[in-house]
Amino acid sequence: MDSMNLVFSVCGGMIGAILGPITTFIIVGFAGLAGAIATISGSSFDWIGIVALGPIFGPRVAFVGG
Repeated sequence: MDSMNLVFSVCGGMIGAILGPITTFIIVGFAGLAGAIATISGSSFDWIGIVALGPIFGPRVAFVGG
């Protein structure tokens, strides 16, 4: 496991604990929507895999924190 993934996971859990599960769920939806728009636009950054479902807002991290 990469140390930055561990840091991002801890931060995602803190975001989930601070905002609560409903708000975190809404933010994940917006992040996924932004990732879909970025993918359609031709971006090479994997927004959905890294941000929306990755260590930051992934359900196993953010929802459990809430």
